[in-house]
Amino acid sequence: MSQIIDFYRGTATGAGRTFEQALALDNISWETSHDLIQWVFPLPEPSRAQPQSPVLTEEELELFRTDEELQKLAGIAVQRWMEFMAGTTRWKRPRDHNHLRITRIIRFLTLIGLYEEAGEVFRVAAEGVEGIVPDITIWYWQEAMNDNPAWLEIR
Repeated sequence: MSQIIDFYRGTATGAGRTFEQALALDNISWETSHDLIQWVFPLPEPSRAQPQSPVLTEEELELFRTDEELQKLAGIAVQRWMEFMAGTTRWKRPRDHNHLRITRIIRFLTLIGLYEEAGEVFRVAAEGVEGIVPDITIWYWQEAMNDNPAWLEIR
């Protein structure tokens, strides 16, 4: 099939782990693993931070949008991310690499049609960070909920 789909279905590894192993990692591992998030929440745009990471094709996006198993697994992945966010406040500071991860996750969920989950990630991320997290970061998070975020035009 494809690297990303096979990873999600547990028949291949990404960043040296199966999907199940990735989700079972503790919060410290989620914080310090810099190649994990691109596998769990892939995008159609290449990662600047991890250029070797997989890039979602249109066919893979369509599978994520229509395959009930993949939708369920993406829901489980976002639940794990929400546990990470609840388990640490490190990301609630002016500059943190998790801000980019939040943007990625919201965009992935929007692209695959999990709009409610994308909105929930945004709500949790934006809650109580006014004056701490830069306004431009929150703008990126908001834009990630659009099918064609304005920041793609800025690149």
